[in-house]
Amino acid sequence: MSTGYQAAQANGTKGECREGRVRHTVTMDRVVFEAVRAGAMRNRRSVSEEIAARLSASVASREVQIANPGS
Repeated sequence: MSTGYQAAQANGTKGECREGRVRHTVTMDRVVFEAVRAGAMRNRRSVSEEIAARLSASVASREVQIANPGS
């Protein structure tokens, strides 16, 4: 595991990605990965695109819950 400073200095991280994008390595359970991979294949996306889509949906859902706490 690297520190935040080491990660910021590494090749292929924030400094080399497009504006507003950050490249990050994630370790996940194999079962979770297989579920994400299956979803990616169904949706004709890469695993990274599937993760991004799921995270976006999760954030949007959370924002709706915060905006409508009684719902």
